[in-house]
Amino acid sequence: MKLLRTLRLPGTPWWLALLSLAGCSQETRAPDLISQYQSAGTALALHVFRPTHAAGGRHPTILFFHGGAWQQGGPGQFHGQCAELASHGYLCISAAYRLARSHGTSPADAVADARAALRHVREHAAELGADKQRLVLAGGSAGGHLAALLATGQQDGPAAEAVAALVLFNPMLNLAPGRPDHELVAPQWRSLSPYHQLHSRLPPTLILLGDRDREVPVSTAEAFCARAQQLGGVCRLDVARNQGHGFFNHSRSPWHYHRTLHSMRAFLQEVGIAPR
Repeated sequence: MKLLRTLRLPGTPWWLALLSLAGCSQETRAPDLISQYQSAGTALALHVFRPTHAAGGRHPTILFFHGGAWQQGGPGQFHGQCAELASHGYLCISAAYRLARSHGTSPADAVADARAALRHVREHAAELGADKQRLVLAGGSAGGHLAALLATGQQDGPAAEAVAALVLFNPMLNLAPGRPDHELVAPQWRSLSPYHQLHSRLPPTLILLGDRDREVPVSTAEAFCARAQQLGGVCRLDVARNQGHGFFNHSRSPWHYHRTLHSMRAFLQEVGIAPR
């Protein structure tokens, strides 16, 4: 399989090097809106970042799910990415969901919350300014798992969660016995394992991964992409050298934080999901 090392945006072949020299600062701002959705009787937050310079109407929309092994974390993990993406014309939303440490819940409950969050965005698209035809799911680690499973899982009916694209940051893709985090999902592992739920309707997918990731080995992502391609889908794998799990977070590597955002925007532009 051909691995995608770098995706370039038109007219910016040099900016990553400049960011490296400048210290790679992170754009920060508070969410423009905290919207609430309901799942299993619990009110949960959606942190909404509206496009910075866009007029009214519907905008390409990215719904992020944070990482933390379905046990911890919060939507603030992707505030930086959302602020940056909003500055380029995207409506970006970072979702909270129930966690084992705060709610005593399981990964299956987190999946239910993610489905409810996506349903809320669809049902409230007009007031949020979301374009339901250009809706992207994204996430990191356990959040990448949630995004992937919403687009692959079939337990709620075929094509129940059709979306325009997936962008997955070191996602948990294979939860079979012997794999990392299997013990957290047994005995439901097969219905919760994105690799084992793959089908021909998978949207165009970008996976961003470090080659030293112990939680998600490169071979796991390669197998996922190979299977997706066998089924007729588009799946790209962007591998960062000498990087481990969580490499895309600004606190871990400002350089890779910006590089993965660059790859994400280039991929979305390539598959036709870009602000007009």
